[in-house]
Amino acid sequence: MNRLQKYKKACANFYAKFYDGNYRGGIEQYDVIIDKYKGEIAVSEVDKLDYYVGLCYYKLGKYKQSLTFLKRYNKTTENVRCWYYLANCYLQLKEYHLTIKFFNQCLEDDSIKADKRILDNVQSGLGIAYLEIKDYDKALHYFRDALNTHEDIEDYINIAKVFICKAQHDRFLMDEEHVKEAYQEGIAILQKGLKQCSLYLDVKSFVSVYTILGEIYLALNDYIKALNCFKEILKKEEGNLTAWLNILQIYREFETIDLENRTTLLFKAKQLMNA
Repeated sequence: MNRLQKYKKACANFYAKFYDGNYRGGIEQYDVIIDKYKGEIAVSEVDKLDYYVGLCYYKLGKYKQSLTFLKRYNKTTENVRCWYYLANCYLQLKEYHLTIKFFNQCLEDDSIKADKRILDNVQSGLGIAYLEIKDYDKALHYFRDALNTHEDIEDYINIAKVFICKAQHDRFLMDEEHVKEAYQEGIAILQKGLKQCSLYLDVKSFVSVYTILGEIYLALNDYIKALNCFKEILKKEEGNLTAWLNILQIYREFETIDLENRTTLLFKAKQLMNA
């Protein structure tokens, strides 16, 4: 076997490891190829190797290392998939303006619209980035786009989180009218999400939705409804610590509500504790 044949075999082994999900093995094989054949590899092949080793690091959750190779590849090749992974790396590393830059580049490429899963992830990623930089209107816009692209419970939850953030911001500004309005919007979207949870028997999402709903009712001082939400969680997950901690928080609020409601709450809470 001559040197060229050995090089081609080494590359084939590298790609085989990647497609088999052996990402650590792929990285090791990449290092062998670069060490043995550096200076002999065509530029286009180096670019391809860089892209795939970047994906190996990405799949292993090593986003800084992934960026090193994806950025190198991006200098020579325009590839919407590379932009997609760059954006996701920056999202994981909390570099939100760069996240937005590369996800927006993805949206400018018509090919992304053919893959609903990728498009949904791009729109959701933009929503998360805008939420983190407190641009709530744009966050809502992209989360709603994601919901229209592919209905998913996470989109309902993310939209509710935007309304919660808006409510907290309005409360800071002492604008109680808009606080209640934002929380009601959050409640409405989560109730729609509950229908999807029931449809797909999704217990994990069911618990997430009721947790957020309960926390909204706590923020509105509606302790009875909050308690009912945490009670629903315990029907699915009896040992859910978050639900029990929130019940304890309701106990602490007993002194701030009238006697009749406090007695009702105490009775219901005792029933829960003894269930």
